[in-house]
This record gives sequence, structure tokens and C-alpha cells, in this order.
Amino acid sequence: LSGNAYIDNWELYDMGVTSSVATNLGKSFLVISGKGELTIQSDDTKSVSIYSITGQLVKKLNVSGTKTIALPQGFYVVNGVKAFVK
Repeated sequence: LSGNAYIDNWELYDMGVTSSVATNLGKSFLVISGKGELTIQSDDTKSVSIYSITGQLVKKLNVSGTKTIALPQGFYVVNGVKAFVK
């Protein structure tokens, strides 16, 4: 196969989404981005790993209920969920 492909009239919109939810067997896991912090909510006790965008482990902790973690501004991956700290 050979040929060209083009993308025309592509636009990117900021939808203002500040959280992500992962659901597994009825158990909820929520990551909420904030100014200088991330808030993590989990229905059950969950081991949580927070990685920087470069792949460096920033923090590892267990969360049951709600936990707020202070972090510098940047992009993070929390148990596979992308988050941005403002």
C-alpha cells in the first residue's frame, strides 16, 4: 500500500474536564486535578502509584476513601489515569 493521508479541519477544544473515573467491578477510582494537588478517591483500599510524565515514580501510597496529595504543576499518571496539576 502506498498513498497519502490528510487531516482537514481538525480542531482541539478544552472541555474543562478535571477528573477521570475508572470503574472495575462496581468499585470506583477517581482522580481530581487541582491547583498544586491531586485528590484521589477510591471505594476500596487501593495501592496507588503516581508517575511523572517522564515515567519517574513520584509517590506510592494506599488510598481508602479520599486522599489529597500536594504536587508541583505538571502532568502525572495515577494508576493509568492521566491527570494535570495546575
